[in-house]
Formats: sequence, structure tokens, C-alpha cells
Amino acid sequence: MRNAARLLLFFAVVSRAVFGAESLAELRKEAEAGNAAAQYNLGTRCLKGDGVLKDSSEASKWFRKSAEQGNAIAQFFLGVMYDSGDGLPKDSAEAVKLYRSAADQGIAAAQNSLGAMYQGGDGVSKDSAEAVKWYRKSAEQGNAKAQFNLGVMYKNGDGVLKDFVQAHAWYNNASANGNENAKTNLGFLEREMTPEQKAEAMKLAREIFERVEPKKSSNVDFPIVERLEPAKVAAELNLPGLDPRRSRARPMVVKQQQVRPAILADNPVG
Repeated sequence: MRNAARLLLFFAVVSRAVFGAESLAELRKEAEAGNAAAQYNLGTRCLKGDGVLKDSSEASKWFRKSAEQGNAIAQFFLGVMYDSGDGLPKDSAEAVKLYRSAADQGIAAAQNSLGAMYQGGDGVSKDSAEAVKWYRKSAEQGNAKAQFNLGVMYKNGDGVLKDFVQAHAWYNNASANGNENAKTNLGFLEREMTPEQKAEAMKLAREIFERVEPKKSSNVDFPIVERLEPAKVAAELNLPGLDPRRSRARPMVVKQQQVRPAILADNPVG
């Protein structure tokens, strides 16, 4: 997965900062007492094999307990497990329900996954316009995968009017956020655009960046996961830690210096 090493390091730092020397026994005690954050954290440890045997079924049990208390991140990962059939029987309809619950609470990765379900007609009636809606919500939070997906929809006129300027602008932002597919698509798309369209797209890309970037800085660095790859979720992704001492489960927000990526205005991929 992209940025896997950085995400795993982030999880390790956050976990130590929040929990200190908290033992597995203490975590399990909190989880069994009904603490949603502890249940989520125990699920992540089971999913990754962190101090315990890797066990997707056990992870799903704890994610479910946390999700039932409204923990949006747990809802998302339980959705991933239903989507993939990892640790649970594959159930696209149930995945959609869980993605929607997490998406409604603002989890960008869940919004992107819900968009993909609508685009593909997985567990829900195919609806490209609805896919665009959810991709846009996620993209506006800085999710590079959703920004790429939204660019594809504009490029193909799928669920929206075909618009190369919009497609270019969203590819550009996705590329600036590290999406390699977007970089490739930018080069191909530019061959079909006039100089005037390119100039307009560069302007729009900057406007999008300036609008979206402040939202990213105020949110937890939540992983962008490729759908249907739970093994990589378990082995490589950062799963953000939650503070079990809080009365309600919320993502731990860690202030990090924001590095302003360069929009590829002067160095397009050709």
C-alpha cells in the first residue's frame, strides 16, 4: 500500500503517546467493560497481529462491538471486512450499510468506498450520480483516491457532464497528494486539451487545493485504503489509535506540520 511505512510509524507513535505502557491485559479489560475506543484498538491489534495472534474473525468481533456504539472508524473497517470477505462472510449489502454509517460521520475513506460501491453496483443499485456525490465528499477532505476517482468520472462523463477541465483539476490534486495513477492520467488527458483548457484547469486546481488543504490539516491522518485488500489493511496500514479514557470514541488528532505539495502546473506528466 502507498505510504504504508509512514502510516505504520504514525500508528506506533500515536499509540505510545496515548496509551504509554498500557498492557494488552489492560486494553482487553477496558474493551470487555464496554469502552468503544478500547474495543476498536483491540480489534486493530487482532487485525495486525500486534502482540496477539493475527485473527481477522476476532478483529471483526471487536470492531462490531465498537461499531455498534457508533464508532465511525470501526464501522468503516467492519465494512471493509464484509466487502472483502476477510474474517466474515462476504456481504456487499452489509458493507454498504457500514460504509454509509461511517461516511455520514465524515470518514473520508468510507465516503470513497461508498462511492465505489455505487459506481460498481456492489450491494446497492448502480448509480453513477450517487457515486460522484460520495467521491466529491471524500475528495473535498483531501482523499487522494477519491480525487482520482472524481477525475475519472469527469473524464468519462460518468454521473456528471464530461468536463476535461474538472477532470484535470482533480487529477492534479490527487497527483499532488501522491496518487501515481493520477499522474499518468494527467499526461494522457493533456493531449486532448487545448492550451486554454489547460490554463483554466491549472487555475481550478489551485482553487481546489486552497479550499481542501485547510480541511486536511484539521483532520486525523486517516488511511486511504484500496477496497478489497484486507490483508494489506491488516499487515501494512496505520489504524489510528483512540483514547479509551474518553467517554465517546473519537479519532486522536495529532497536529503535524503540513507540507504544501506542489500542484503540477509547471511540470505536467507527458
